[in-house]
Amino acid sequence: MTPQFTLVARERLKSKKLIGRLFDDGLSQFYYPFKLLYLLQSNEEHKEPLQFGISIPKKKIKSAVSRNRLKRQSREAYRLNKSQLKASLESSGKKLALMFIYIEAEEKNYSVIERSIIRHLDELLKKYGNHTPDRLSQHL
Repeated sequence: MTPQFTLVARERLKSKKLIGRLFDDGLSQFYYPFKLLYLLQSNEEHKEPLQFGISIPKKKIKSAVSRNRLKRQSREAYRLNKSQLKASLESSGKKLALMFIYIEAEEKNYSVIERSIIRHLDELLKKYGNHTPDRLSQHL
């Protein structure tokens, strides 16, 4: 089956209650320039196996144009690389909520952003997936 490179509204993290739980009870990992907060959800909370959000703090990146560009690039990197983790979660019946937080004070190029997101997703695949990832070696 070929992966679908889509990003539908159901996959976006919107629930204030879930976002609050993610910040209070979630686990974290760090690969420059993103910190990732993640939380294993119970099955009755949401139908999607993978929900995500991106935060680019105004305190770090002052320009709204730059923040929006970083968010757009981050969403694109996530959209193109989530399929393996999503398929693995669907087959195992697990559900994850993710929040990527940009921690760098200056804007980075797309390759740095994509590499960080791939590393985060590969780590999650190792922890919660059915098989081991090998995508990162292609991008380094």
